[in-house]
Amino acid sequence: MRNSRRIVAALLSVSVFLAAACKKAPEGEKDHANTGNGRFRVLLMVSSLSRMNPLGPFFTYKLIDYTKTAASALDIRLDEIVYNFDDPETTREIEDKIKTSRPDGILILPFGLKAQTLSRMSRFLIRHVLNNNIPLISFHNTMDGIGKPGETPYYIGQVIPDDSSSGYLLASELIRQARKEKKGKLKIVGLSASLYDPASLTRIEGLKKAVMEDGNSIIQQIFPVRHYNPATASEKAALIFNDRYPDADIVWCSSDSIAKGVVEALKKTDKGIGKLIIGGIDWSPWAIHSMQNGEIHATAGGHCYDGARAIILLYDFLNGKDFSSEGVSFRTKMSVLTQDDKDATAVHDTENLRRIIPFMTRTHNPEMKSYSFDSRTFISQTGQKKGADLNNYRNRE
Repeated sequence: MRNSRRIVAALLSVSVFLAAACKKAPEGEKDHANTGNGRFRVLLMVSSLSRMNPLGPFFTYKLIDYTKTAASALDIRLDEIVYNFDDPETTREIEDKIKTSRPDGILILPFGLKAQTLSRMSRFLIRHVLNNNIPLISFHNTMDGIGKPGETPYYIGQVIPDDSSSGYLLASELIRQARKEKKGKLKIVGLSASLYDPASLTRIEGLKKAVMEDGNSIIQQIFPVRHYNPATASEKAALIFNDRYPDADIVWCSSDSIAKGVVEALKKTDKGIGKLIIGGIDWSPWAIHSMQNGEIHATAGGHCYDGARAIILLYDFLNGKDFSSEGVSFRTKMSVLTQDDKDATAVHDTENLRRIIPFMTRTHNPEMKSYSFDSRTFISQTGQKKGADLNNYRNRE
């Protein structure tokens, strides 16, 4: 399988190079909807549900924004398509878009899909993408129904977050900080999204693992917060602090948006900000700002770069540099930021992200032995590569 992938990658690289000179955008298409004007053209397929995600700019929009930033950094023309496979008309529009744009590759963000919708999407992708020899990478969520990446032809890879790790790292850090003030048994309250939400369930597993390892802390209760809604979280938190568990030491939140609701509730109680150890997940702009203000103590994340990671892999593959020697399923290595991380603001600096992305590809950094996909790498390299000139790396080819 690996040899066949290398052949496919090499053939694609040659064919794309030959086709690039004559390929142009369909007449009448507006450039402002796209990113980059390079020789590679990639379609970014985004679920309509992700655009309605109540987290909004706190996560989903940032995830897509950084995907576009990575594409721009590599001169990839990235066209975003919002899909809804429950709508036949929208499905036909996507089919026409694939036929007319003749993409060199496709990235897909599965999000909130029911089994029946997922089945429709899988059939569509097999027929119109994989059977037409278009490389496909999925990111941020698993893509069931079309087989496993690396085994299904042209489904070349996936990038998914390690949600268990994020829950574990956050809990471990909050426990560590709470130990500075209290040596006895720590009491933890959890607030999570719907207990049917797969990501939240996996994050809770990480929380429980950290508590078990600590050996001197307990989870008093885990409260569900529908759709990660900050207002709902605030209502639940007020009940917790005033009535149920006023003696809690730690509030573990499965997202930063839930942590935001907790902070708002605390401002209205006698307990006050700073007396509870609070943390969330997502590396949201609000969380980083709130850490600097002392309102929360930690945020775990790094999966906001999942789309950027997928862009890097697809870019190298299209340049004939197959990544399968390192695997085809890349699980995001999460990290936790605290008030001590002075460079935390670099997380959302897209200009610096644009500068470092080329250094994370094998195409422009041929001396790189393995992909540096650890989440902190995106921050640490930001500072190191500020003055880098991409053209110097292009000249190495």
